[in-house]
Amino acid sequence: MKKKKKRSITGKIIIGSIALIFLTYGCFLSLLWLGGTKTQARVLNFRREMGERNETIRNQYTYTYDYEFTISGKEYSGNSKKVKGPLFFKNQGNTFITVHYLGCCPALNAPADDFKPWYKILIYFAVAIVLGYFIKRM
Repeated sequence: MKKKKKRSITGKIIIGSIALIFLTYGCFLSLLWLGGTKTQARVLNFRREMGERNETIRNQYTYTYDYEFTISGKEYSGNSKKVKGPLFFKNQGNTFITVHYLGCCPALNAPADDFKPWYKILIYFAVAIVLGYFIKRM
Protein backbone atom coordinates (compact mmCIF):
# COMPACT_ATOMS: atom_id res chain seq x y z
CA MET A 1 0.00 0.00 0.00
CA LYS A 2 1.36 3.39 -0.97
CA LYS A 3 1.80 6.02 1.65
CA LYS A 4 0.53 9.47 0.87
CA LYS A 5 3.16 12.14 1.00
CA LYS A 6 2.51 14.95 3.37
CA ARG A 7 3.10 18.19 1.59
CA SER A 8 3.87 21.36 3.41
CA ILE A 9 1.42 24.17 2.90
CA THR A 10 4.12 26.69 3.86
CA GLY A 11 5.91 26.29 0.52
CA LYS A 12 2.68 26.83 -1.39
CA ILE A 13 1.96 29.97 0.60
CA ILE A 14 5.43 31.40 -0.01
CA ILE A 15 5.44 30.64 -3.75
CA GLY A 16 1.84 31.83 -4.03
CA SER A 17 2.73 35.11 -2.34
CA ILE A 18 5.61 35.68 -4.74
CA ALA A 19 3.35 34.85 -7.72
CA LEU A 20 0.75 37.29 -6.41
CA ILE A 21 3.37 40.03 -6.11
CA PHE A 22 4.47 39.51 -9.74
CA LEU A 23 0.85 39.44 -10.91
CA THR A 24 -0.05 42.60 -8.97
CA TYR A 25 3.00 44.50 -10.24
CA GLY A 26 2.31 43.41 -13.82
CA CYS A 27 -1.32 44.58 -13.52
CA PHE A 28 -0.19 47.89 -12.00
CA LEU A 29 2.30 48.58 -14.81
CA SER A 30 -0.26 47.55 -17.44
CA LEU A 31 -2.86 49.87 -15.94
CA LEU A 32 -0.38 52.77 -15.86
CA TRP A 33 0.83 52.06 -19.39
CA LEU A 34 -2.62 51.75 -20.95
CA GLY A 35 -4.74 54.10 -18.84
CA GLY A 36 -2.25 56.37 -17.14
CA THR A 37 -1.85 60.07 -17.76
CA LYS A 38 1.54 61.41 -18.84
CA THR A 39 3.20 64.44 -17.32
CA GLN A 40 6.67 65.90 -16.89
CA ALA A 41 8.43 65.43 -13.56
CA ARG A 42 11.49 67.28 -12.27
CA VAL A 43 14.44 65.13 -11.18
CA LEU A 44 15.46 66.06 -7.64
CA ASN A 45 18.36 63.69 -6.87
CA PHE A 46 20.50 61.47 -9.04
CA ARG A 47 23.10 59.31 -7.32
CA ARG A 48 25.14 56.19 -7.94
CA GLU A 49 24.70 53.26 -5.57
CA MET A 50 27.75 51.35 -4.42
CA GLY A 51 30.42 50.46 -6.97
CA GLU A 52 30.59 48.71 -10.28
CA ARG A 53 28.06 45.91 -10.74
CA ASN A 54 29.55 42.42 -10.62
CA GLU A 55 28.24 41.27 -13.99
CA THR A 56 29.54 40.18 -17.38
CA ILE A 57 29.19 43.67 -18.88
CA ARG A 58 31.84 45.97 -17.45
CA ASN A 59 31.29 49.59 -16.38
CA GLN A 60 27.66 49.16 -15.36
CA TYR A 61 26.40 51.05 -12.32
CA THR A 62 23.07 51.32 -10.52
CA TYR A 63 21.72 54.86 -10.30
CA THR A 64 18.86 55.98 -8.08
CA TYR A 65 16.85 59.09 -8.82
CA ASP A 66 13.99 60.93 -7.13
CA TYR A 67 11.43 63.02 -8.97
CA GLU A 68 8.39 65.17 -8.25
CA PHE A 69 5.51 66.55 -10.26
CA THR A 70 2.55 68.82 -9.58
CA ILE A 71 -1.09 67.97 -10.31
CA SER A 72 -3.81 70.52 -9.44
CA GLY A 73 -1.46 72.42 -7.15
CA LYS A 74 -0.46 69.36 -5.11
CA GLU A 75 3.04 67.87 -5.35
CA TYR A 76 3.61 64.14 -5.75
CA SER A 77 6.93 62.36 -5.74
CA GLY A 78 8.49 59.05 -6.62
CA ASN A 79 11.79 57.30 -7.15
CA SER A 80 13.27 54.72 -9.45
CA LYS A 81 16.50 52.93 -10.35
CA LYS A 82 18.34 52.66 -13.60
CA VAL A 83 21.38 50.66 -14.74
CA LYS A 84 23.70 52.71 -16.92
CA GLY A 85 27.33 53.04 -17.83
CA PRO A 86 29.70 55.43 -16.08
CA LEU A 87 28.48 58.96 -16.45
CA PHE A 88 28.70 62.25 -14.67
CA PHE A 89 25.34 63.85 -14.04
CA LYS A 90 25.14 67.15 -12.24
CA ASN A 91 21.53 67.91 -11.41
CA GLN A 92 20.82 71.61 -11.41
CA GLY A 93 17.03 71.30 -11.16
CA ASN A 94 16.46 71.58 -14.89
CA THR A 95 16.25 67.88 -15.75
CA PHE A 96 12.81 66.46 -16.54
CA ILE A 97 11.48 62.96 -17.22
CA THR A 98 8.11 61.65 -18.39
CA VAL A 99 5.96 60.03 -15.71
CA HIS A 100 2.75 58.01 -15.99
CA TYR A 101 0.24 58.34 -13.13
CA LEU A 102 -3.31 57.27 -12.39
CA GLY A 103 -5.79 60.12 -12.70
CA CYS A 104 -7.74 58.96 -9.64
CA CYS A 105 -4.62 58.57 -7.50
CA PRO A 106 -1.49 60.42 -8.72
CA ALA A 107 0.52 58.94 -5.85
CA LEU A 108 0.55 55.72 -7.93
CA ASN A 109 3.07 56.65 -10.59
CA ALA A 110 6.05 55.32 -12.49
CA PRO A 111 8.62 56.76 -14.90
CA ALA A 112 8.02 56.07 -18.59
CA ASP A 113 11.33 54.16 -18.65
CA ASP A 114 9.69 51.40 -16.58
CA PHE A 115 7.57 50.49 -19.63
CA LYS A 116 10.49 50.22 -22.03
CA PRO A 117 10.74 47.60 -23.38
CA TRP A 118 7.01 46.90 -23.25
CA TYR A 119 7.46 43.12 -23.17
CA LYS A 120 8.89 43.49 -19.66
CA ILE A 121 5.28 43.68 -18.46
CA LEU A 122 4.54 40.36 -20.17
CA ILE A 123 7.50 38.80 -18.37
CA TYR A 124 5.94 39.67 -14.99
CA PHE A 125 2.74 37.89 -16.04
CA ALA A 126 4.69 34.88 -17.36
CA VAL A 127 6.61 34.51 -14.08
CA ALA A 128 3.32 34.63 -12.14
CA ILE A 129 1.82 31.94 -14.38
CA VAL A 130 4.88 29.67 -14.07
CA LEU A 131 4.86 30.02 -10.28
CA GLY A 132 1.12 29.27 -10.28
CA TYR A 133 1.83 26.11 -12.29
CA PHE A 134 4.42 25.03 -9.71
CA ILE A 135 1.89 25.53 -6.92
CA LYS A 136 -0.62 23.37 -8.74
CA ARG A 137 1.97 20.61 -9.22
CA MET A 138 2.97 20.57 -5.53
